[in-house]
Formats: sequence, structure tokens, C-alpha cells
Amino acid sequence: MNAKKWLNQIKAKNIEIESIKDEIAYLESSKALCKSSRIGELTERLETMLAEKLILTNTIDDIADPVARAIFRFRYISCLPWKIVAYKCGKMSARNAHGIHDRTLPEVERLYAERSEKNGR
Repeated sequence: MNAKKWLNQIKAKNIEIESIKDEIAYLESSKALCKSSRIGELTERLETMLAEKLILTNTIDDIADPVARAIFRFRYISCLPWKIVAYKCGKMSARNAHGIHDRTLPEVERLYAERSEKNGR
């Protein structure tokens, strides 16, 4: 899978992680019957997604350029829009942030492949 597709899937997983956490919190506070089996299922899914997110986080941590590292962290871990990512990375233009991102994608793809091999995924 190419890095861009993988990174966009992680953004979607961030949203799902939050929704699972919300559902677990709701179930824990409710008086619903048989909630423990559902909480167990959700907890398993959450742990799997968090493990995948950890691989992403570790991959981003290995990006050599600190500005590129910040761009990837803000965009894919924090799920911020490009305009805010660019502003937080030195008040640059969104176009400049996109350029740094696109130049860094091959490095991210290589790092991800190395990390995935190491983790047996």
C-alpha cells in the first residue's frame, strides 16, 4: 500500500478510535444488560487500532526533517486541516506545507515498510 493511502486510512481510524472510546464510556455508565461482552469487543478493536496508530507515530518520529515531522504529526495524528498545519509549522503557506509533505512521502513510505517488516505486519 502506498504511504498516502495508508496515512489517509489512519486519519479515518482516528475518528473511529474516538467513537469507540465514546461508546465504551457510554456502556460503562449505562445500566444496559450484557454490556460487558460489547465492551470486550470494543476494547479489542480499540487495542488493534491503537497498535496501528503507534506504528504510524513511531514512523513519523523517524522522519529526519523536523518541519516535515511536524507537518505529518499535525496532519495525521492531530487530524488538522492543511491551513492550520501550515500556520503551526512556522506560518508558512498551505502550498509550502503540501510541498514539504509530498517531498517527504518517499521517506515515510520507506520508514513504514521497514517498521512493518520489523513488526511482522
